[in-house]
Amino acid sequence: MSTMYPGFFDQHQRSMQSEQLSGVWNAIVTDNKDPDKLGRVKVKFPLREGELQTEWIRIATLMGGNDMGSLFLPEVNDEVLVAFLMGRLDQPVVIGSLWSKKQKPPEPNEKNDIRKIKTKTGHEITFDDTSSAGTVTIKTSKGHNITFADKEKTVTVETQDKQQSIKLDETGKKITIKCGTTSTIEMNAQGDIKVTGTKSVTVKGTQVKVEADASLTLQSNGMLEVKATGMLTLKGAMVKIN
Repeated sequence: MSTMYPGFFDQHQRSMQSEQLSGVWNAIVTDNKDPDKLGRVKVKFPLREGELQTEWIRIATLMGGNDMGSLFLPEVNDEVLVAFLMGRLDQPVVIGSLWSKKQKPPEPNEKNDIRKIKTKTGHEITFDDTSSAGTVTIKTSKGHNITFADKEKTVTVETQDKQQSIKLDETGKKITIKCGTTSTIEMNAQGDIKVTGTKSVTVKGTQVKVEADASLTLQSNGMLEVKATGMLTLKGAMVKIN
């Protein structure tokens, strides 16, 4: 019997009457750095002394094509499930990964209303189907996150410390940008825009034009200074000072 793993299946071949093997085997990943960059891994089957390692074997994925598809390689020491195409020992394929007492799921979920993708460093995408939440969250390992909330009808982008954020509110028809507790920009669907800064607000450009279709008010609770290095023009149907 010809096999790509000489000696590995010798013991089993002698006890088999054909070159086919039904069922699947569990194995441990030993290498995932495929030199040919084909997304393959090496595994070992803990069936006999020595636990011999296979050559590079392919992985079944959610979607695969030329320069496209889903890329989720198992890590070294992950437990995987291996099947054999047409039952042939020389055609193994990794068809999935297995959790165990040593390698537990990323989150306990008794009601089965949480779906999650989590990487080894902690980046995660969480789909929360609970009636009280209904959210999709993308979160980095350091805590930066984007949350899409159906119940609240909001989309929120937040930094790790939650001091900087952008919030899109469908119910309130507004967008709020915050920096700490001191600076805020708010805009709504009615056309109102409010810029707030507890220290200072600066608008600067080669040409700056402030225009109002109805009235324009410049007000200061302290000193108000209008200054120009060139000519200063005050013009109106009526100009009233004090």
